Amino acid sequence: MLRSRRRALLAAAALAAVVAAVAIGLTQTSGGGSGEELRPLTARQVRAGIADAAPVPEPIAELHAQANAILPGGRSALDARLRALRGTPVVLNVWGAWCVPCRAELPLFQRAAIDNAGRVAFLGVDTEDAASAAHRFLRQVPVPYPSYQD
Repeated sequence: MLRSRRRALLAAAALAAVVAAVAIGLTQTSGGGSGEELRPLTARQVRAGIADAAPVPEPIAELHAQANAILPGGRSALDARLRALRGTPVVLNVWGAWCVPCRAELPLFQRAAIDNAGRVAFLGVDTEDAASAAHRFLRQVPVPYPSYQD
């Protein structure tokens, strides 16, 4: 019962984060009237953004140390990381290099992770990708947090 309640809360939090990210993205991309997609940050900009963050709690600092990595272990490794982050707000972004909406929203997650670097933990889950495609995508749009293979 308690486990299913936690999962429901995590799912609700993840859904709320995605809805917020999409809403922010629509506002930012359409607000200028240009209709252009938000440009991704470079690896240098991502590193600088994290370096400029206020003091970062250790569990979040560990994520920053694994920035842009795709970690093995699947669901069990992700579950272990989420247990280690208990008490810290977490945004979980499920993405794939093949996913057009994921490609459009990842620059939003870059910025949100940097803007909230000391307060919120960000994690990714790469789903249904060949490792080479996922790595190539993250070279184009680097993120300040790791992702787990699904």
